[in-house]
Amino acid sequence: MNNRNNLGNWNTGNYNTGNYNVGDSNQGNYNTGHRNLGKYNTGNRNTGHHNTGYKNEGEWNAGNCNPGNYNTGDKNLGNYNAGNCNPGNYNTGDKNLGNYNTGNRNTGHRNAGNENTGHRNAGNENTGKYNSGNENTGNYNAGHRNAGNYNTGNRNTGHRNTGHRNAGNGNTGDYNAGNCNTGGWNSVYGETGYFNTTKASTIRVFNSDCSIEEWNKADKPDLIYFELTEWVPSEIMSDDEKKQNPNHVTVGGYLKKLEYKEAFKKSYEEASDEDKSKLLNLPNFDADVFLEISGIDVRVSSEKMAIMSDIAKLEAKLKELK
Repeated sequence: MNNRNNLGNWNTGNYNTGNYNVGDSNQGNYNTGHRNLGKYNTGNRNTGHHNTGYKNEGEWNAGNCNPGNYNTGDKNLGNYNAGNCNPGNYNTGDKNLGNYNTGNRNTGHRNAGNENTGHRNAGNENTGKYNSGNENTGNYNAGHRNAGNYNTGNRNTGHRNTGHRNAGNGNTGDYNAGNCNTGGWNSVYGETGYFNTTKASTIRVFNSDCSIEEWNKADKPDLIYFELTEWVPSEIMSDDEKKQNPNHVTVGGYLKKLEYKEAFKKSYEEASDEDKSKLLNLPNFDADVFLEISGIDVRVSSEKMAIMSDIAKLEAKLKELK
């Protein structure tokens, strides 16, 4: 049965050239909306199919003006977007070139922050990855504007700094070009003072004097070099961690900032027995001092090592007497 001015068949609407339309002025078929070129649309002016929204070129859109498909947002070139104006896919944010972003204007993927070109950032304007801070070109930074990696401080070009504006690595102080400084403005490494270009001949190790040469020659354990940030994937996050970091759904986890002693203990627990023995053989090693710094009690192991050392010396003397 046709109503007036229908060129198509079985239309209850008017001015349809297509068939089986309830709406009006449809060229497509099975539309309840109006002025659709596509099929099975409940919305209006769709050239695509199965749209409940309006003016969609794509299909199965609840939003409007989407060239893409399965969008609940508007003006998306990509697919499955809840946000708007996304060329990318599966975004709940807006204007994302990348995919799976809850933030806005990201060219990278799985960002909870905004304007990231990198991936899996909770912060903003990062070109690096896995940053909870902002404007980092490096990776795994909890601080801001770092070009290096694993920094909890800010504006570092080096790595693993808790201080700020360091070009070197492992500094707790600021403005250092060298490494492992607790002082500032040093171009050498291992300084606790300021504005030094030459190294001192001695340093203090375990609260006692030690020559630089002896310390440099010491076989240092890997366990004393540890990260202060750790990427925790969603699948191993606790319920409390998920509650405190809801963006993990988007970025796939969160960047956990470790306290110094917590990180030290973790490194020690994961170390081999051989690496742990290197710790006990460091110059001037003092188990009580080490406990105060790291929170790790190795006093029994240290005493055992001392006894074994004394036994070895006695055995050597016995050989000489023979």
